[in-house]
Amino acid sequence: MTRTTGLTNPPGVTRSYSTTAWNVFGRIVEVVTGGTWDEALRELLRAPLFGVRATAQSGRDA
Repeated sequence: MTRTTGLTNPPGVTRSYSTTAWNVFGRIVEVVTGGTWDEALRELLRAPLFGVRATAQSGRDA
């Protein structure tokens, strides 16, 4: 079976969005920091920038 890739619609007709890059980036952050994405956001971004001590990123944190 041969798979071809190309545009699904002509340019400018519709928009499409993919989160694949964010998924890869999140995994890289987890490997580099040794923690979860949520922990990295809290420790490396939110607290230093905003002085926030308690935040929730996902439903399991709330």
